Amino acid sequence: MKKKGVSKEAQKKYDEFINEIPALLAALAGILRRDAMDFSLETVDAVENFYRDYISQKKKIFGKRLKIDADPERLRKMICAFIGEAMIQNAGGRWVLNDIEGDPTFETPVVDYINPDDPLPCLSPQEQIDRLVRKEPGIWRSVIEYAMNPDVLINNLGAKYIKSKHKKNGNWDRAELYFDGAEIDENAASRHIYFVLRWLHEKGLLKKSGSEWLETESDLDVGIYRDDVKKEAHAFLDGYYRRWYEENFIINFQIDPDMEFQGSEGLDELWEEFQRNKK
Repeated sequence: MKKKGVSKEAQKKYDEFINEIPALLAALAGILRRDAMDFSLETVDAVENFYRDYISQKKKIFGKRLKIDADPERLRKMICAFIGEAMIQNAGGRWVLNDIEGDPTFETPVVDYINPDDPLPCLSPQEQIDRLVRKEPGIWRSVIEYAMNPDVLINNLGAKYIKSKHKKNGNWDRAELYFDGAEIDENAASRHIYFVLRWLHEKGLLKKSGSEWLETESDLDVGIYRDDVKKEAHAFLDGYYRRWYEENFIINFQIDPDMEFQGSEGLDELWEEFQRNKK
C-alpha cells in the first residue's frame, strides 16, 4: 500500500529495491571477493574503507583507479543495501520508505531501528554514504554501535533530533551534511551547492528565495531546497542530481580545496538529456 504523501513511482522503486537486496549483497560480495556478506562490525569497517577509496579515486594520493565491474549508481545501491542490513542485523529495525515530506531523504529507503510505528529516529543509508566525505574512520560502525543502545540514543537525541528532522531541509542536498569542523570547513561543505545554485540561477530556475542564497558565503544552512527552485526543475533534480554528484565525483571538491569547477561540470549535458527525454 502506498504511503500517504509518497508518489507511486517512489513506492515502485522502493519495492524493487527491497526485492533486490539479496542480489545486491551477492554482487557486493563478488566485488569484494567474498563468498557472502556478513554484517560484523569488522566487515562494516572494511566496506566503508572500500567505498571511501572508490568515491575518492580521482585524487592522486589514492593511487591507481579502482576497477569495479559495476556502474556507480548500482554500486551505490549495493552499499545502501549493505548499510541498512548491517543496521538491522546488529541493532534491529526494518526497512521503510521515508514519507516525511521536506526531509532530504524523502522517498528513499531508510531503516527504522527503534519504534516501527514512529518514523523517528531512522537511519538513511544515503546520508551515511554522503558522510564519508568527513574521512573519519569507523563512521558507519559508530552509528550502528550507538543504535545498539537505544536508551542512550533516545536520551541523547531527544527533542533536538526531532526538531532537526522537521526543519526546512534540502530536498536534494544541504551543506551541513558534509561539515565536520576539521578537514571539511564551511567553504568546503557548501561550495558545490553554491555552484549548483548559480547554475540554476543562470537557467532561470531559481525562485527569489533561492537567488537570495547567492548573496551569502560558506553558509552551512545553504541547500538545494524544493521551495527555492521553480517547479519545472523539480523533476530534473529528482532524476539527475544524485547521478551528477556521483558520476562527476563532486565529493572531491569538498576534499580538495584547490580543485576548481570546470564549465558546468556536466550539468548542461544532463539538462539537455532531461529535455530530450521529456519529448
